[in-house]
Amino acid sequence: MYYFWENDAASTIGRIVIYIMNGQAFNTKASKYSMFDILRLISAIIVIAIHSGVVNDVSNQYVRVMIYFLESCAVPCFFVISGFLLGEKINNCSQQNVFETIGIFRKKYVKLYLILSMIYFPLTIWGMVRSYIVSDYEVLKIIFYLIRGYFLVGEQFCSWPLWYLLSVMYSTMVLQIAHKTICKKEIGSLLSIAIVFFCLSFVINWFFNSNYGFGVFIILKKALGLFFYNGRLFTGVTYLVLGICIYNWNIEKRTVKILSITAILVSLIVCVVLELGYSTSSITALVTVPIIVKLASFFDIPLNASKARELSKFAYYSHMYFVFSWCYSISSFIEERDKGFRCFVYTTIGVLMIYVMVEVIRKIKKITGKQK
Repeated sequence: MYYFWENDAASTIGRIVIYIMNGQAFNTKASKYSMFDILRLISAIIVIAIHSGVVNDVSNQYVRVMIYFLESCAVPCFFVISGFLLGEKINNCSQQNVFETIGIFRKKYVKLYLILSMIYFPLTIWGMVRSYIVSDYEVLKIIFYLIRGYFLVGEQFCSWPLWYLLSVMYSTMVLQIAHKTICKKEIGSLLSIAIVFFCLSFVINWFFNSNYGFGVFIILKKALGLFFYNGRLFTGVTYLVLGICIYNWNIEKRTVKILSITAILVSLIVCVVLELGYSTSSITALVTVPIIVKLASFFDIPLNASKARELSKFAYYSHMYFVFSWCYSISSFIEERDKGFRCFVYTTIGVLMIYVMVEVIRKIKKITGKQK
């Protein structure tokens, strides 16, 4: 079957990967934290699994819970790694320049958010038209959701991964306000900030997913959901702060190994016993991810893992075009095709094919350029 916009999707994705692989959005030099690049790639694959609906094809409840746990850890992993690297930048600059350093760190996220929002704009238009035809939304309501999506939620139709960028943008503003606390390395105060924002996110998320039906509760739930969706943007502050804290955490590698294994086992047991589902405000992810990232910082693979970093960022930011082309076709503008493991395989192979094609083209250009 031919899927609507499949060729356009490939063309658009090609532009995304060329932009990223040219190093305009990210530093592609070898990192001394090569395990971070591997963690990023694993997390990107898990995010693809989330949006592809892999768990829909899993019938075993225990396996489903384990998948939910991994899914809940994926985006927090990106946040904590970013916080760790920001902590290193802050540590290497003078106290007078901390505010400016955080601002410079934010700029690349602002630039990338604007560019990817434009790249995903065709899907945004599709979503707006579909809302008007299928959901019978009024034009003003569509415009409101459009504005809310860009400034308060961080996503439009099928551009779900972009919320991470918006969250980092707002979170770094909070860090700039607290830059004096960061300079003094007041871990207690920093952890307090992290806890407050996580609790805020957790409460909003609880309201968002709850089914209570009495008057005041419904009003509060609608108000919070209208402006903050499920509260996930607030988790950015929490995980960035935790990343900064674990960078400054002096602890032996052996101790971190023990803590990592313990955190993973305890989290899995809790998830299985309580049958916890996927959540952007997961307490088990909060406990597990920072320790895993700290452990990863101790390992250095004797390879240049920058390719893994390139692929992870390309996969994370572009895969929704493949998911979109799987779900919708010319003959089913209204009906959404079922997601599942096949969607995951289709999306993953598509991402790899485009990445390899662009990599080959880049190598050919490099060779022909040398011959000239």
